[in-house]
Amino acid sequence: MTEAISTNRRTLLKGGAALLAVPFLARSAAGQASHVRVSMTSEEGVAHLQTYRKAVAAMWALDPSDPHNWFRYAMIHLMDCPHGNWWFFVWHRPYVAHLERIVRIYGEDEAFAMPYWDWTADPFVADTFFASSTYPDNALDPSSSHYPDWDSFESAYHDPIEAFWTGLSDAQKQQETLRGFPDFDSFWTTGVQPNFNANPADGRSKTAAAPDLTPPASDAVMLSVIEAGLRPELFTTVVGTGQARTGFNSPESQNHHQGVGAAILEGQPHNKVHNDLGSAAGGWMPSLLSSVDPIFFMHHCNVDRLWDVWTKKERTAGRTALPTAEEAPRFDPEPFLFYIGDAGQPAPSTAGASMDIAPWGYAYTPGSGSASAAGLQSRRGTAPNAIARADEAFGLNEGATASLSLPEAAATAGPDETRQVAQVTFTPPRMLKGLSFDVFVSPGGETPELSEDSPGFAGSFEFFGMLKGHGHDFTAVIDVTDAVARLREAGKLQADGSIDVTLAASGTGMEDQTLEAAPLQGVLKSVVFESF
Repeated sequence: MTEAISTNRRTLLKGGAALLAVPFLARSAAGQASHVRVSMTSEEGVAHLQTYRKAVAAMWALDPSDPHNWFRYAMIHLMDCPHGNWWFFVWHRPYVAHLERIVRIYGEDEAFAMPYWDWTADPFVADTFFASSTYPDNALDPSSSHYPDWDSFESAYHDPIEAFWTGLSDAQKQQETLRGFPDFDSFWTTGVQPNFNANPADGRSKTAAAPDLTPPASDAVMLSVIEAGLRPELFTTVVGTGQARTGFNSPESQNHHQGVGAAILEGQPHNKVHNDLGSAAGGWMPSLLSSVDPIFFMHHCNVDRLWDVWTKKERTAGRTALPTAEEAPRFDPEPFLFYIGDAGQPAPSTAGASMDIAPWGYAYTPGSGSASAAGLQSRRGTAPNAIARADEAFGLNEGATASLSLPEAAATAGPDETRQVAQVTFTPPRMLKGLSFDVFVSPGGETPELSEDSPGFAGSFEFFGMLKGHGHDFTAVIDVTDAVARLREAGKLQADGSIDVTLAASGTGMEDQTLEAAPLQGVLKSVVFESF
């Protein structure tokens, strides 16, 4: 049965009327693509979600030893996903694409194409993902009977997953050791169990009655943030001090299991939408088992779409949209050894072999960011124009400050002329769950008000999937242009360009204790301002 387009979709109220006309236009631009991915709130997207629902239910019904069992496929994300490094985009592309082909089998629909969640146009969870009178046991709803509690899960899945682990190759086990899982017991007790949503009722924070994204996620999906993420010319963000450059992608790390930093699109809409779909009580989406929630794949489909938008922008400008020739020997060979193909077979790959969208046979209809990307001036950041080291501790509602001096051109330029991006490098505190890391700018020597309502509030960063810090530095990229402009417009930006950047943690609670009672201290290491 095909649902009517939900009135809760707000499609026509939020500019969605134009989207309904898009598939025809996209097919003209898609060239040889055999499948076209559309917005999940379009009429065609809603139809695809019916196939998806059928497939998810069928995959949950498979034996836990079957690699196409829904949890078994989701578990690949826990075992291998990169976050906070330059393999973030490229790893998730095959992960979503393999599932797209698997869904065609279990949904019995060869025309299926994974629809994307354009959270900028539609900042809410669509009705199709909730139980209803038509689908009271909707497999797209994590509170449905398809999703087990911990005891039922452990009883059914422990032994089949242990048998799977025993059959891993030496190369796969080496990857798991890098990830912090040297044996099955560590994988089960420190990987599966703490990331498992034990109570199905807490599987997703949004409900049919309250489906909307809330701040800071609703702020992170605004078009201005998407445009800021699409603006850089370089593929890779380079962190540090004198060598710092902001790119589209997150920074380089030693391997894809190490988180070292996040560029704008990963750190803002990606992380914050994940976290907003969970709560203090639990939820799948904030965890490394986030792909248990079926909406994960719509979320990452949109992330992949934005990568495709940026790639086309760069190629139109005559650039490769790839790592540099100097970077490629370190980027391309990275092994991704846990993918499963549509025949249930292992489908290992490498980063270099996964970059191109064409072999997967799909294209995208235009969505948020597509039109504006064509008009964006692609920019390569100039030499960092302001650098400050801090090495100062911060805590909950307690800030650490780095003092910089902006060059005259940056201090006087309007936001339409020059964008200011801050690379904020810090050693995170031991506990990360439930925390936001807030960035403020203020005139040199003035103490900012540590509130999101403060005119000096420039933005925030949240970790995804990490319950605890790992003791090494992390760099968050924040577009601070608007906050600097507010200082300028209020006449508070000093003539010498001196400006303070303050980092503080905020949050409410985690792991059955208030943050005020938990040990919490991080260290602000440095701030680099870069002009675009």
